[in-house]
Amino acid sequence: MTTHPPEDDSLPEPLVERARLGDRSALDALIARIKPKLEAAADRLLKGDLGAKVRRSDLIQSAMMQIFRGMDSFRGQTEPEFAAWALRVLKNESLQTRRFFGRGKRTGEPPKPAEVATPSRVMSNKEEHAILLKAMAALDDDQREALQLKILEDLPHAEIAARLGKTEGAVRMLVARARRNLALQIERLDSR
Repeated sequence: MTTHPPEDDSLPEPLVERARLGDRSALDALIARIKPKLEAAADRLLKGDLGAKVRRSDLIQSAMMQIFRGMDSFRGQTEPEFAAWALRVLKNESLQTRRFFGRGKRTGEPPKPAEVATPSRVMSNKEEHAILLKAMAALDDDQREALQLKILEDLPHAEIAARLGKTEGAVRMLVARARRNLALQIERLDSR
């Protein structure tokens, strides 16, 4: 009779550990498992006036960007710990969005990194990813480069300005126009 060693709950779950070490397929699998929980939580967080200003998918995508960026600092070892952490990230994103709209009764879309290729878009829907790539390709070269430097490389405006040979103010406007144009392109392509 073969005996198996007792399971040690203190050992990290392989999927979580692989995701923390940068394994994209492991992170994809974790995200896919918790996506229904994130959607349900986002629905609860967006009840009331905030829901009229922010789409659930935008809130989730913003949270996914933060999860992707922060995965190397995540210290949990189990899938339930990962799910709890991801839900906290989502709640924090909703609080930041609520604060944005609370200051001076702002209207419109809050600035968010979710309008570029976020991990949640890539993982959850390849069709949306293809739309995003087409939308990025439709931007002019300056807008595309500025957006990639700001969002994907997370560079400050001053560094982007130095790289592009522009003033910092010009880069801020360029990034804002790029985000707006990207959103319009995505909407146009998505409605087809």
